[in-house]
Amino acid sequence: MSGSARNRLTSTLQKLYNKIKKCSLLYQLKKAHYDISDFYIEDKDIEEIRNEYLNIKKKLINNNNQKYQSMYSQTKIAIPIFQSKIDEVIEVANDCIDKGADILEFRIDALENPDFKQIKQTIEEINFPMIATNRISTEGGSFKGSEEERIDILYKCADLVDYVDIELQSDDKYINMIHDTGVKTIVSYHDFEKTPEIDEITYIVNKEQELGDIAKVAFMPKDLDDTLKVLAILSHCENTIAISMSDLGSYTRVMASKFDSPITFAAGRDVTAPGQIDIETMRALLNMDLNIMD
Repeated sequence: MSGSARNRLTSTLQKLYNKIKKCSLLYQLKKAHYDISDFYIEDKDIEEIRNEYLNIKKKLINNNNQKYQSMYSQTKIAIPIFQSKIDEVIEVANDCIDKGADILEFRIDALENPDFKQIKQTIEEINFPMIATNRISTEGGSFKGSEEERIDILYKCADLVDYVDIELQSDDKYINMIHDTGVKTIVSYHDFEKTPEIDEITYIVNKEQELGDIAKVAFMPKDLDDTLKVLAILSHCENTIAISMSDLGSYTRVMASKFDSPITFAAGRDVTAPGQIDIETMRALLNMDLNIMD
C-alpha cells in the first residue's frame, strides 16, 4: 500500500472514529434512560459505522500502519492547585503530578499574598505544564487586588507557563495583551447560577475563540436537559472546554474527552468546582475503551 493510500485510509479512520465516539456516548445515554431525542442515532447506524471502522482498521494493521493508535482521546487532565501558601502549592503540585495530572492549574488568586517573584520561583520549581489562572471574584475567584494588578500578574506569567486563563468579561485590551505574548490563551466564562440557551452559549464560545486559542465555558445545570446543552456545544465546537457543573453534570467532564475537548478538570486534594471528579477516577474513565468499537 502506498503512503498516500495509507494516509487516505488513516484520515477516513479518524473521521469514523470520531463518529463512533459520538454514537457510543449517545448509545450509553440512551441505555441509561436519558432523553436524547434531539441527538438520537439509530442502532443500525452505529453498527454500520462500527463495521466500516473495523474493516479499515484491519487494513491499516495489515500494512504495519500504527497511526490509528494515536487516535484515542488526547484530552489532557488538569488539576487546579488552590492553596494559600507557596510551600503548600509545591507540595500539592508534586502530589498531583504523582497521581497522573497532565497539566496543573495554578490558582494564583488563592494565595494569601500573591507576590510575582514568589510565583515565578514556584512555577520554575514545579517545572510542569501549567495554566496560570488569577480568577476574578465575580466568577468564583479570590483575588483581592485591583483589576490592573490581577492582569499584570497574568501578563508576567505568560512567559513561564503553557496556558493563561483569562475571563471573557475582562476588558478586550487585557485579553489581547495576554494573547499577543504568544502564550496559549484560554478565554473563560463561568456561571454558577444557570445554564443559558444553546444560542447564547454558542455566542459566548464564538466570542472566546475570536479573542483566544481555547474557549472555556462552565455552567450550573438545573436538570439533565441543561447538561445535554453542554454536550451539544462540545459536539459542534472545536478547541472548546465545556463543563456542566454539580453532581448532575459531572459526567460531562468525562464525556468531554469523547468529543476531543483539549482539557478536562479533575480534583487533586481539593474540589475547586462543583462536580469535579478525583484524578484517579478520571484517569481510569478516560482510559476505558469504548465497548462499542471492538
